[in-house]
Amino acid sequence: MQTLVTDLDMLALADSLEGQLRWPGDARAHVAALRRKVNGARIVRSDDVPEDVVTLNSRVRVTDLDGAFDAIYTVVPHAHGTRDDIPVASPIGIALLGHREGDEVGFWVDSGLRRLRIKHVLYQPEAAARARERR
Repeated sequence: MQTLVTDLDMLALADSLEGQLRWPGDARAHVAALRRKVNGARIVRSDDVPEDVVTLNSRVRVTDLDGAFDAIYTVVPHAHGTRDDIPVASPIGIALLGHREGDEVGFWVDSGLRRLRIKHVLYQPEAAARARERR
């Protein structure tokens, strides 16, 4: 699975990652994991990213393959305080960013490995912007 990150998301993440490296403990490990992921990603123009790819501020429906339930998350640059907002520097956010509908992703939490399948990208800002431009 090739991770895709948009050029604009890469700029936002680069700015964010610099400041977050000063965070203590687990947060630092998550930031380092996100940095490794984006460093290995294929960068695509925001105008060209497929609409089924999870980008920053995308809203996605996932199936938890271990718990057999569905959830909807929004991958955000920083936590905004709502239950459905997933910071991109969290284990779930790192796992989801840059992957597509149908992909299975895994990440480690205290209780072990969690696996998710991305069922549907409900909203992607880049696709929404292209739709507005076509009108």
